Amino acid sequence: MPPRLLLVVALGIACTRPPESAAPVPVVGRKEHVREDISQLQGVPDRAPPPATSPAEAPKTPPLAPLEVKPGGKVVLELRGWEVTALPDRVVVLDPDFLHLSAHDPVGGAELWRTKVQEQARGMHTLYSVGERVLLHAGPDLIAVDGKTGAIVGRHPAGGFNGGDHECHLDIIQGLEAGLRAHTPLAPATTVCATTCECSLMLFRCDTGESFGERMKGSITHLYHSLDEPHDNVCWTPPRLIGRAKGRTLLALEQGDGREYVASAVDDAGKTLWRRPELGDAVSRFRPIDGDPASDTCWSIDQPDMYVWTCSTGQIKWRARYPEEDGYVRTDARKLDGDRILVRRRSPRATRVELKTLAGGKRLWQRELPADRVAITPGEDPAGLTWDSPIVYAWIDPVSGAPLHELAIAKDHALLRDPRGGGYLRIGGADHTELARDGQITRTVPKDISKSIHLGERLIATLDERRLTVLRRPGLEPVLESSGNFYPDEATGALGPAALLLVEHRGNEPLRIVLLRATD
Repeated sequence: MPPRLLLVVALGIACTRPPESAAPVPVVGRKEHVREDISQLQGVPDRAPPPATSPAEAPKTPPLAPLEVKPGGKVVLELRGWEVTALPDRVVVLDPDFLHLSAHDPVGGAELWRTKVQEQARGMHTLYSVGERVLLHAGPDLIAVDGKTGAIVGRHPAGGFNGGDHECHLDIIQGLEAGLRAHTPLAPATTVCATTCECSLMLFRCDTGESFGERMKGSITHLYHSLDEPHDNVCWTPPRLIGRAKGRTLLALEQGDGREYVASAVDDAGKTLWRRPELGDAVSRFRPIDGDPASDTCWSIDQPDMYVWTCSTGQIKWRARYPEEDGYVRTDARKLDGDRILVRRRSPRATRVELKTLAGGKRLWQRELPADRVAITPGEDPAGLTWDSPIVYAWIDPVSGAPLHELAIAKDHALLRDPRGGGYLRIGGADHTELARDGQITRTVPKDISKSIHLGERLIATLDERRLTVLRRPGLEPVLESSGNFYPDEATGALGPAALLLVEHRGNEPLRIVLLRATD
């Protein structure tokens, strides 16, 4: 059988908005994220399908089985809704009718306010919290609400839509760190908000939701598998929101009509301040970008090279080139105290670590470790350093590079930073092990929490075959056990170490939202 014909038609076709007559369908807006349990990646439960009833009507839902809480824990809030987010002093829910937002006290559970924010439900529905604002992204609409009072602060077009340029969501970044849907403190010099779609990006003001500047786009290619079938859209160079530093929003944009990028910065009116083609490779589509907004320094590192530049101006400080190696090379860089940056490159042949000056790239020391070692500094978060197991973590002195301690992680085990005290947890198998900042084992408890979905200072949650168990630290006694498709909401960190905000998917029904608190 002859191969199917693949036709590529004209680069540079702009993203267009669907006609206003195309009525959006209200659906739940909770995005799918892949979570790392303990030693394996597990997908978050599927997004709940749209309700069968009209969104203006509160769905009729069957009663829920009561949650049985043991001493040491207390359920302070249990209700139904299609979305939830949190600020440090309240939990905000999109009510089952899709039309109202309600806020609740995270200590006593009392309702603080309830506001009608829509006359009819439209499009996707997702909640975010920035500073004292709650942002409801409802398809083509972006509604900003005062989290303290429930007053509507602004209602604007979202700058994205569900149609030809789909998969729209809000990007909220503090400095150079994307917060997903966790609560983001509002700092004008370092906080940036945007609606990001498959091939376009629109900046908006985090406090009102009002968009500013021009809509940024990438080129779309139409791919035809056959002339008798609809075409697919491919966006080669979607605009990329890097972050914000010194009051300037940093972007990677398509250069011309090709597949190359140019680094750019805009002011608070969306006016372009500078464009740096020489940083195009440094900000390319899939290349990780990191930095230290406090010192106004950005960097990106990949297999062949590393760039370091001034975030707010785009001026390159230095560049390092690396020799080609056989196999995949994992790379990362981390700023240490003072004018120093730790650079790690792990290949199938060796793990190489070097300390450089951040301003000029001068090498201070270099170490080479066996390929199965992952170099780590005391107290550093191991997330992102490796996905391998078995593996050996090798703690090194960040000042001299001298070895401090090693710890082997067996297959199906993982090392995670302990939010209680800055040490580590080794989990998987039959034991729960706690470690100091330098990797020394301090405590081992015969408790299997390898299916953990939340590790907090006061509470640990595990989910095994849709059986939820919440343990209280430090004794690891169970305080809540329940069947159900539960997972922790990303916003739970805003509520303090004693709180755990849980969401249960229940098919076509609204979400079951539970706030549990450790009581002693």
